[in-house]
Amino acid sequence: MINLDIKCFFHCPSLYLKISSVFKLIFFSNKKQVNKSDVFTIQRDELITKEYTFDGNSELEVHLLDAQTKQQLDKTVIKQNKDRDLGGLL
Repeated sequence: MINLDIKCFFHCPSLYLKISSVFKLIFFSNKKQVNKSDVFTIQRDELITKEYTFDGNSELEVHLLDAQTKQQLDKTVIKQNKDRDLGGLL
């Protein structure tokens, strides 16, 4: 399970004067698109959390796009951690 915390600071000049904007996440594995999010709105300085699964991929590259212009605003690589929380058993 992937929990993505997304906060929109609106530092991008094209977004700066907006109170909110719409975004979309695109997921890639081995340079191939494997998933995409719904379009979502973030208010200025709002923090939202989105949950996704790895769907059998051990590493994903996630691109944050402006849903209206399709401009890539940011990207990150997420690596799956196979370690499990053992609840203090060790």
